[in-house]
Amino acid sequence: MFSGVLRLIGLVSVKETETHIIIDGLNGTFLMDDIQKTWNTSRLNTYMFTEVAKHRVSFPKFFAIDIEHILVNLLKLVKTKTPRRALNKILVELRAKTWLADVDKEEKHTLLDFSKVKEIGFPLLDHQLDFLKMYNRIVPSYKLGGMLLAATPGSGKTITGLALGSCLGADVIIIISPKNAIDRVWGATIENNLTGKPEYWLSTNPGEAAPLGLRYYVFHYEALNRAIELMAKLNPKRVLIDLDESHNFNEITSQRTQLFLDLIAMSRKKAETHVVLASGTPIKALGAEAIPLLRAIDPFFNADCEQRFKKIFGKDAKKANDILCNRIGLVSFKVVRSVVITNKVTTIQKNIQIPNWGPYTLDAIRIDMAKFIEERHKFYKNGMAEYEKEYNLCLDIHQKSLRTSADFDGFELYKKHVDTIRKFYDPKLHKEEVMYCNRYELSKISPTLPQEKRKPFRSIRSIIKYVHLKIMGEALGSILGKRRSACHVAMVPHMGLPDIVDGALKKTVIFTSYVEVVKAMEPYLREEGYRPIAVYGETNKDLAAMIAKFDKDPDANPIIATYPSLSTAVPLVMANTEVLSNMPWRDNEREQAVARVDRIGQDSEVFIYEIFLDTGSYGNVSTRSKDIMEWSRAQVAAIMGIDAPMDLVESLESMRDSQVPLDESALAFIDEIKRAFPLETAEL
Repeated sequence: MFSGVLRLIGLVSVKETETHIIIDGLNGTFLMDDIQKTWNTSRLNTYMFTEVAKHRVSFPKFFAIDIEHILVNLLKLVKTKTPRRALNKILVELRAKTWLADVDKEEKHTLLDFSKVKEIGFPLLDHQLDFLKMYNRIVPSYKLGGMLLAATPGSGKTITGLALGSCLGADVIIIISPKNAIDRVWGATIENNLTGKPEYWLSTNPGEAAPLGLRYYVFHYEALNRAIELMAKLNPKRVLIDLDESHNFNEITSQRTQLFLDLIAMSRKKAETHVVLASGTPIKALGAEAIPLLRAIDPFFNADCEQRFKKIFGKDAKKANDILCNRIGLVSFKVVRSVVITNKVTTIQKNIQIPNWGPYTLDAIRIDMAKFIEERHKFYKNGMAEYEKEYNLCLDIHQKSLRTSADFDGFELYKKHVDTIRKFYDPKLHKEEVMYCNRYELSKISPTLPQEKRKPFRSIRSIIKYVHLKIMGEALGSILGKRRSACHVAMVPHMGLPDIVDGALKKTVIFTSYVEVVKAMEPYLREEGYRPIAVYGETNKDLAAMIAKFDKDPDANPIIATYPSLSTAVPLVMANTEVLSNMPWRDNEREQAVARVDRIGQDSEVFIYEIFLDTGSYGNVSTRSKDIMEWSRAQVAAIMGIDAPMDLVESLESMRDSQVPLDESALAFIDEIKRAFPLETAEL
């Protein structure tokens, strides 16, 4: 009754509870109509608000920033159902009577002690100081526990993070870094660029335990459990956790992301904890990828808000992105290349011809894939009775181990989900079902089987649930993947590498997606009189020594590397020329690779050579892989009578989401299909 009176006399009130903000005296239906019409989506109304009544609306405190953005934009419209004076009154009250009242209060801007920046042994660049100033203002104003440092690769994020630790007066600074940057980047920077020669520890040091009493600890991603063990023993007052290349932690379901968040949670129980997430390519697609960031830095982002956030923005949000961009912009400091890197970059596309190019054309691959798919379809069809018999035998063995009603309920739910997936698998509709089945198979069924049954079961379960995906994956791996690799190996002698290396002012870095290409290039270049360094999985353990040799030995040139081995974290300013022997699958991978040489400290013009196979009017596997993907999907559907998902990558990602190991063949075909799809950034 009272709120109705408020509406009638034009009085709007805003109040804040422990978890929510409530607006009284406002026609909720009118406001919802305005939001629906402006953003053309029902998700905002459905999931951002917890109550919508004729005279009242309420929402979790986390969404205050977003509601403020919505109201500001509604006021820009010529006409709204909600009275404009009411919209303006709400804005005023939000800034007066909720936690937003602290925003921009000058007395809050005393978090950092800028005199301590002298702990860095040289003057900071303008953008680095600007980040510290923004952190000093934004973090206390918005009650955050950290920020995103979205700075272009090579812009000095390492020093920026260390400077933040100094100005915070953190007595413990924990850095989480890719392994290839532990010694050469973090260890060297702490050793050479901090005054006072502080003691530090690197997780590449021999021995298991990190010593107590130090200020700086650097852990690689695979050592996060050791960082948690260390934090359990410490009793600090203020902690900084610096996550390097944070885009590697964008998937909330991954084990490494969960361990990182566990580290933060443990630290916050013991001390005031700040978190900086640093990346040159931080969020490839807004929405779900922002969840780990918000979990790490926003105390209002609880489990309920996370579920609402997912529903609103999700993985494929196309609408209301201005609202999300506004929020991410508030908690991010962005540094673009032009601000910090002024040297010129010239990109040169080389289209090369090779003899015997026929097998690498799309037409040739289509024919071979069609034959392969049909053969595999017959193979699995003929063997399906045996696969089902073995699968059911494993289920019978598992069922005998069940004891409680909860055990039987879980098993029945598993069988129901498998039946659903077998009849029709949709990656969006059935993601939860797939995750449940994968977890159940690995954590419940497999441990109850005799040892000789466990390995066959791991393979059979994929055939039983989604044989069409398995066939497609095998086709892409056995035909397309091998043909693409063979194509780029065949291109090696025709790329003109000697001319590129000899014509470079400094040294040369060559990138490829294929270990086979690295192994073909190394002997080829040795025969041409060069002393190349090969960096890939088998040699990565010696990366620090190889980079040191590339830097100091004038004859060590070029370096040949796979993208995963060298495309992040390692500065290579001793080179000014790069060869991309094949284009990486995603734009952010290319950006990271180029940033090995195009970064702060580079004093020469940078040249990037992109190599493509030229087959005239015939499409080829070097330039038009996506056509093969779409065709193979249709081919499987035509042969098997089952539609393969249009969004193969999401399909396969959902199979991985349980974060337990799939069988080797499943992992192989999932990775091959993922690599084979050159998706646009917005789709990732």
